[in-house]
Amino acid sequence: MGIHAFTKLLEVRIWHDYLLFAEKLPPDIPSRYDVTELVNIVPSEKTKTILESYNLLFRPTSTGFVVLAKTIGDEPAQTFTIFDEPVKLSFLIQGKHPAFPVMTNLPLQGFTKNLLYFNNLQSNVLNIENKVVHYISTPLPGYEPGFKYQMSDLIRHGNKVYEVIDIPVENPPKSAPWAEGKNTQYVSKADRVLIGTGMFDYEGANQNPGEEVIFTIRNSFGEGVFEEKITSPEDPEEKVAHKLRFRGKAEELYSIFKDEALVGRVYFLDPKMFSPPLGVIELFHTPDGPNMPVIQSGYRYIDTGQDPQAPLSIPTGRVYHIHFKSRMTFWRYVSKEGEKTLDKPRSFSMTFSGVLDENNKKLPDPDLSGIEIEKQEIDDLVKEKYISKIYI
Repeated sequence: MGIHAFTKLLEVRIWHDYLLFAEKLPPDIPSRYDVTELVNIVPSEKTKTILESYNLLFRPTSTGFVVLAKTIGDEPAQTFTIFDEPVKLSFLIQGKHPAFPVMTNLPLQGFTKNLLYFNNLQSNVLNIENKVVHYISTPLPGYEPGFKYQMSDLIRHGNKVYEVIDIPVENPPKSAPWAEGKNTQYVSKADRVLIGTGMFDYEGANQNPGEEVIFTIRNSFGEGVFEEKITSPEDPEEKVAHKLRFRGKAEELYSIFKDEALVGRVYFLDPKMFSPPLGVIELFHTPDGPNMPVIQSGYRYIDTGQDPQAPLSIPTGRVYHIHFKSRMTFWRYVSKEGEKTLDKPRSFSMTFSGVLDENNKKLPDPDLSGIEIEKQEIDDLVKEKYISKIYI
């Protein structure tokens, strides 16, 4: 018999700029950083059973969590329980700080109807200070001329993240109205999915009047769960509308396809869950073979080796990253003399900003008790300006 030990199978590190000093970037871990001030991470009930059956241990950390695997043998040590079948480990991000939605650059609207969804099925890799960083959020888009950007939208341009701080946007980054940020991949609204309610309403253009339309539902492994067929209206001006009913579906992500085109994603939670989480992290292992999601080599937490006829089960110790950006708001100082709003927005942070008045006196930072949204119509856009009021 070989010697049993526990080896790191995988690790997830969650970063939030509210807790980070400006100069710190993943994958470095600053001293005194503790993401559990903002969120808790727990395995789902189904994952708890998987962890036990595969001889795995879940351990929270100040930056997220690690999963340890019981191994056997010398180098390279293999897992005690061989990963020879598809495995999905699901972890719930539970809100702990009541102001998490306020401090985070994500739309406030629909926060309770959506959750954040992260997985290792896509590649989102950056090289930061000669260190390879594997993100499991959706890659941020690049700059697109003519696109109708909204306030707080994020893009990547020239190895930096830029945020929209005014609209309309008519010029590329490195000029107004953009705020330059870090070299990272932030969580964005592209990472949100609807929380399943038993019904999915589809409405779209009638591209093929009078013809058959096929709606297919696939689970997170890409397997077809069920499909429904309808006939589109004869009138090309009448939209295609259909209600898909989800009854008794297992806890996981479902993708809805219309004639093989993705039209929506919903995540069904355990019906016994008291309140929905902020998000879900799902980490997949799929043996090489047909009809299985392809996991890029850099995102695998099990190395199966080079011989398909004699697959291995070696923990890679892969580290996955999730990075939240602090919300930027326009700070408005209110006193008995009147109101003064700073010209440029500033980010929420635990560190003092050092704003000074005309007499070089330090002014207070805003708290997280709440923000106001001022709306202004500009052409065919609605400008939503986040305001933090500070009474002095």
